[in-house]
Amino acid sequence: MKIRHSYIENSNFSFASMTDVITTLLIFLMLIVSVDNLHHNDKEVKIDLPVSKSAVNCDSENVAVVVIDKNSNIYVDNKSIRYEELAKFLRGIKSAIRHVVLKVDRNVKIQRIVDVLDITTGLKISTSLAAFNSSKDREL
Repeated sequence: MKIRHSYIENSNFSFASMTDVITTLLIFLMLIVSVDNLHHNDKEVKIDLPVSKSAVNCDSENVAVVVIDKNSNIYVDNKSIRYEELAKFLRGIKSAIRHVVLKVDRNVKIQRIVDVLDITTGLKISTSLAAFNSSKDREL
């Protein structure tokens, strides 16, 4: 008598072990990324500002100079002014000026610069942006 062996190929593949491996890898990668983020607390964008050797001072009477120092204090033509009053102040002198020069300390947050640019754009005043390093460079 001939004994026949029947081999039935199992065409189903169990993904249970594969999902365990993928889940373990995912947890491992999430831990690595979160630990890596702990070492990078400095989320600010570092910008190395260019320096011009041929800068020209503007002596026009139709220009208002808005300065933002490293503490985010705002000065308009060397007069201290609060941010909340800046739009009203510029609206009041808009007829006397044609241009605003915005001078900012290189350590000022970008959002403060954008806020002031939004004000001048809303008032339809052309604006130039300049950066400085120290208080002696603050003067125009």
